[in-house]
Amino acid sequence: EHSSRQGRAQAPTQQQQQQQYSPSPVASCKPAALQLQHLLCDAQPVAIAELLSQDAEFLRSCLTASPATTAAWFGQFSLAGIQRFKHGAKALANYALSQRSEVWQYLVWAGKHDQAPVAVAGKPHYFAELDVHQTMLRLARHCPGFWASEELARCCSSGEWLQLEPDLVLQVRGVITVITVML
Repeated sequence: EHSSRQGRAQAPTQQQQQQQYSPSPVASCKPAALQLQHLLCDAQPVAIAELLSQDAEFLRSCLTASPATTAAWFGQFSLAGIQRFKHGAKALANYALSQRSEVWQYLVWAGKHDQAPVAVAGKPHYFAELDVHQTMLRLARHCPGFWASEELARCCSSGEWLQLEPDLVLQVRGVITVITVML
């Protein structure tokens, strides 16, 4: 009888089973944190954007998280000129032209050839020829000044970027940090 008990694995108790399958406290608060974040971003997008966009590294992480996000924010060029550029496209164009000695070498052109700053200054619709995703990845690596620039801060001040991928803020910042910043 003693040898048969040694050969059998003991079945886990009900308490052990519950502990094994119960989510952690952080995991269980994530849905609530997401709901709170969505509520605050919808109710006070300007205030939330102002708080979150003070961190240039955070902006860089959010706005380059995926090709879709990058294109949605930085690919809003217009044939009608810089005045009609929207969102991050306006910030990118203005910063690239004003800081061309720092930035121009990192712009990735999808057209037949690279564009010279003087040509783009005269015909800003050439910015539409940028490979936006590759350009933003290069700026993320090599141009920290852009992410802390007044141009980017201005275009992010409305809070519209928070709607690109609403759950992304939690992925980049984490549940506890976002709740603390928001409150």
